[in-house]
Amino acid sequence: MDPIIEYLKSERLPEDLTGLLKMRKEASKCVDGDEALYIIQEVHEGICGTHIGGRALAGKIARAGYYWPTLKTDYMNYVKKCDRCQRFADVHQAPPEQLHVITSPWPFHKWGIDILGPFPIVDESQFMHLLDT
Repeated sequence: MDPIIEYLKSERLPEDLTGLLKMRKEASKCVDGDEALYIIQEVHEGICGTHIGGRALAGKIARAGYYWPTLKTDYMNYVKKCDRCQRFADVHQAPPEQLHVITSPWPFHKWGIDILGPFPIVDESQFMHLLDT
């Protein structure tokens, strides 16, 4: 018997974890376009909305038990159009440039070393200081 039908008849959940997770995903409530937009608005900027974006928004919607076929494209388009998200989002850095190899004729050829000391003895211990630039 199908686990969903068995659950509906006897109200018993599957005992194995994989069956439980699969049933939970399949038992998500399917919604249409208007309901989907309302759900995205409430999760994104509702009373407990934190203007999350990307996969976090989709995960929160899925954990709430909702599903529709265009979930990914809908939330991405909604976040791209959100004025507050665009206005107060972190500034994106410039794209990375091509890395250039810097070769050295021999290792550490630009290093200099100075050895200072000995310094006056304090509490019968002696220190040597090493300074590199």
